[in-house]
Amino acid sequence: MTIKAGQIAHLDRDSANPTEDNLAFLCLGHHDEYDSQTSQRKGFTVSEVRHFREELYAANNRLEVSSNPAADRPALAQGGHGGSGEIFGNGTVIGGRGGRVGTSGRGRGGDGGGGVIHGDGVIIGGEGGSVDGENIWYPPARSGYEDFLAKQGETPDWGVMYPGYGGMSPGYTQRHQIVQAIRAAYFHAQGALDKIKNSKIADVPLAYVNSELQAAGFPWRAEQEGHWYVYRVPN
Repeated sequence: MTIKAGQIAHLDRDSANPTEDNLAFLCLGHHDEYDSQTSQRKGFTVSEVRHFREELYAANNRLEVSSNPAADRPALAQGGHGGSGEIFGNGTVIGGRGGRVGTSGRGRGGDGGGGVIHGDGVIIGGEGGSVDGENIWYPPARSGYEDFLAKQGETPDWGVMYPGYGGMSPGYTQRHQIVQAIRAAYFHAQGALDKIKNSKIADVPLAYVNSELQAAGFPWRAEQEGHWYVYRVPN
């Protein structure tokens, strides 16, 4: 973490595109290597540069926290990242979008994954992850594939983590498993055993899920967000 001479690189190599996600600080040697074409070795891909950029951001965040141990503030939070991909040929790359910081959180949401296609194809953006807020637990971030399904008029299955999904709030998995058992019991009672593994969120009434949570003594409740639940302690 020392001072280095460098430049701001345009990841799409278009200097007229100054959007934040298209920019990355590279030292002079790596910037020259990124912009150069060579037949002797594989250069850096866009997804690799974005990955290294996130490592630099994370290192800077850790340095800021460690250099201010007595600061009276919440810890920095980092949202999960959406997946990236690269195809040498024709096809589809499904990436992810940056995440969010929850209520009373501090930090930055994760940047979404991108894609590189060496040939003909389509790049589909999605979403990244979330960080925990105050008495709220966010689900995994939507992947680009889920957006693709929605555009095709399809409803993604509940609880399925499609390719390219991002992270989720700490503690979300434990609550998800409890609700998963509640939904399975509902399908058993309805004789709809085929829906235990593959179902839509609307197949189980939200009021039923929350009544079961209340009966079991849990202080948090489920709220529908898309085809996932957000879990929250009511005010």
